[in-house]
Amino acid sequence: MHFNSKGLLSLAIGAAAAISNASINYNNIVATVSYDGGATQNLTVIQDGNSISFVPPPPMIVSSVGPFSAVVNISYDVTTDKGINGLDLIFTGSTMGNGRVDYSETVTDSALNTIASVSNSKTGDGAFTQEDFLKFANGAETSYSVNKTFDLNLGQTTLGGQQTFSSASIGLVEQNAVPEPTSMAALAIGGFGMLARRRRKIK
Repeated sequence: MHFNSKGLLSLAIGAAAAISNASINYNNIVATVSYDGGATQNLTVIQDGNSISFVPPPPMIVSSVGPFSAVVNISYDVTTDKGINGLDLIFTGSTMGNGRVDYSETVTDSALNTIASVSNSKTGDGAFTQEDFLKFANGAETSYSVNKTFDLNLGQTTLGGQQTFSSASIGLVEQNAVPEPTSMAALAIGGFGMLARRRRKIK
């Protein structure tokens, strides 16, 4: 299939329009944080089109002065009128000393088969923004469930035999659904850019 520059641009615009018109429903939302194994508290949930975010209050932070550990559990079901190819997970936070954030996410389809997953840890001093793209294994889905866990802890409380101040925190957890036309839009825009550069070189 051959596209000229106008065709590529039209494809990109059309795909972007399809993305903006995707109707995504988030159901059975659970978003809680618990400190030191205690009772759970509900996080603040914000829905905006293809995006769903989880933010304080309550705060998601642990430190050497307490609380010393926290577990954030987030789960929800999704139905949509357009196929979703994957999810973009973004979260911000900070770690200091031996503080760490261990996280995992699993996405299952309507038959409870795992179609995407990720797990990792954030350590080291300073603020961070972590982003992971979870591509669905079986292509586009119109119904799926998401489960994610964030374990905020202080690791070892001493460093080289000396007590050290440690902390770990999360400021924002955001998930963006990536509809099926997005891949076409990305290809179209990329192709349009390459074609434009080639034409400039020829001139």
